Amino acid sequence: MKNNTQSKKIVLIQLMGMSPAVLTETIWALAVQYSLIPDEVIILGTDKSISNLHQKMFAENIWNEFLKDFKNSKYNIKNKLTYGKSQACNIIFPSMDNSKDLSDVRNLDDSESVGNTILKVLNNYTSNPDIRIIASIAGGRKTMGAIFTTCMTLLARPSDMLCHVLVSDPFENQSLVPQFFYPKKEIIHELNDKQFPSKKCTLTLSEIPFIRLRSWYEKELKSIPRTSFKELVSILQGKVSAKLSNITLKLSNKELCLGGGSINLSPIQAYSMFLYFNKIKKDGFVSSWKELVSEENDAKIKLQNFTWFNDMKIKQFDVNEDLRKSASEIKKKLLFGGASKNEIDLIFPDFQKKIKNHFPAGSFSIV
Repeated sequence: MKNNTQSKKIVLIQLMGMSPAVLTETIWALAVQYSLIPDEVIILGTDKSISNLHQKMFAENIWNEFLKDFKNSKYNIKNKLTYGKSQACNIIFPSMDNSKDLSDVRNLDDSESVGNTILKVLNNYTSNPDIRIIASIAGGRKTMGAIFTTCMTLLARPSDMLCHVLVSDPFENQSLVPQFFYPKKEIIHELNDKQFPSKKCTLTLSEIPFIRLRSWYEKELKSIPRTSFKELVSILQGKVSAKLSNITLKLSNKELCLGGGSINLSPIQAYSMFLYFNKIKKDGFVSSWKELVSEENDAKIKLQNFTWFNDMKIKQFDVNEDLRKSASEIKKKLLFGGASKNEIDLIFPDFQKKIKNHFPAGSFSIV
């Protein structure tokens, strides 16, 4: 069995709207920036968008020209970029009752059907450990991209990628003549009586960071039905809420409780967590550890009756250094106690950077 990223089969799953160029642009940018060439291409879109894609790629011969130019650019595409007009390569979103193919995504039922379809396709490919997914949300409506991103959050594995392609101005303009599909040396495009050499276009593949929740529920996923987008989101949301509804700092015995388990804290660690929790409960958010300096006066009042606090050398406490050190130690304790890395990273983000995300203030309590 293949066991590393390089040896995995790469499948590009491309959302498609009414701009077929996103397909060739994405593949070109993947090769140039990441030296990645998909083995297989899957298109997800409406009946209208896929018909438009086929008109451009096959009736107007863009796809064959692209493969020829790609090969001439010294990229090895042997046994790669498998794509054609078959239903297996082009998945059209059906209506919610499966009575017809969608020509557009306009209402809640359409959106739910899109979610179900994307979930089914992703589940099929992510169930195979020998396949790496590259999911492109460069095409289609914003709703489709948002749903695709959510599905990736639910099912993607560490090696899977979510991306978007950016095209330099004016090459993304649909009024360009001829239409731009990828940098082609001999082509000169025209727009408003101005000329633009195709080779001057810059294509930038933007890899989109996202939270992967699959590792949280790998065991549960085997028994959870993955045919309904809304149902899966609802089930997993319930599990997240149950797991993280109560993150409690117990001051009397310097204890941090999470998801039914608990760890003991040193006085410095307990003090650090009090500053952090107290600030979140007050303001709902913390942007940097430096902000916690403002909580020290409050801490001296609220913690004055605890022996461990009075015995602590508070004058020697450095907010930046001791908070960072305490956080690192607490993370190790939580990992040892059975908490997942995803849980810990959401509660205690990287202390060497600005705090970006944590659970809502209501998840934190101090007793």
